[in-house]
This record gives sequence, C-alpha cells and structure tokens, in this order.
Amino acid sequence: MIGAASKIGTLNEKPLHVALKAWYARPGDRFEVAMGGFIVDIVRGGLLVEIQTGNFSAIKRKL
Repeated sequence: MIGAASKIGTLNEKPLHVALKAWYARPGDRFEVAMGGFIVDIVRGGLLVEIQTGNFSAIKRKL
C-alpha cells in the first residue's frame, strides 16, 4: 500500500482486520479502493474482498 489513497480506511482498523487483510492479500491486489461511494478493502481484478470482523449490520449498505 503506497501513498495517501492506501490509508483511506486504515486509521480505525483493529489488529485482527489488518492481519486478515494481509493474509488474504496477493501480489497485484489494490487496497482501500473507493467504489460506488464505499471503500473496498481489497480489489483483485473483478473480485471485491471486504474484511468484516464485527457485526454484519455495519456493512449492510455495502452488500
């Protein structure tokens, strides 16, 4: 993750979220990508990966 854009949603991330994102990450992935008014944790080609470690109601609008 390089530059300011990579830090968009990272300031409030808990250690478990950060660890899971690192575990799922692959070379070429893009992180913290703005899409449709939301920030997506990982974009891999046409695949969007959202890491959720809490209640799913928190991301209901994203789904």
